Amino acid sequence: RARVEAEEDDAEGTTAKGPKRVKRKMALVFGFIGQNYRGLQINYEIEKDAARKSVEEVLRMALVRAGAVTAVNAERLEQKIGWARSSRTDQGVSAARLVVSAKFLIVEDELTITGHSPALVSEVNRELPDDLRCFSAVKVPNSFDAKRACSWREYEYLL
Repeated sequence: RARVEAEEDDAEGTTAKGPKRVKRKMALVFGFIGQNYRGLQINYEIEKDAARKSVEEVLRMALVRAGAVTAVNAERLEQKIGWARSSRTDQGVSAARLVVSAKFLIVEDELTITGHSPALVSEVNRELPDDLRCFSAVKVPNSFDAKRACSWREYEYLL
């Protein structure tokens, strides 16, 4: 099993879904309406039986279906692909703009001159529910960490 995981962890190349994909560090910007979610952060131990899923659980499954993350690497995002989030939300809380960074499988030829990947955004959004949207995907340096790179957080409370 360890050998299979190692092979899938490093999986690059032509897939059944199309052209060659390579692992690259990317930042995804997304937002969501939180009323249907348990919060942003995934809790692997309870996701399967939870009445409400976390945003990261829904995003993780969409990334697998879109071909941006292998199923094996999706099992533990932080350890396998270096997943980092700019902030967190609680149950029922919405977010206009959050950033996650990780090593995703992308088609490098589809990057714009500025490193953006409209194709990845489209592939991910095709797999997401309407209340969760990816707005942007951009290639970042391997040293980039969404939490550490965040220069400000703004909260607005509506009662």
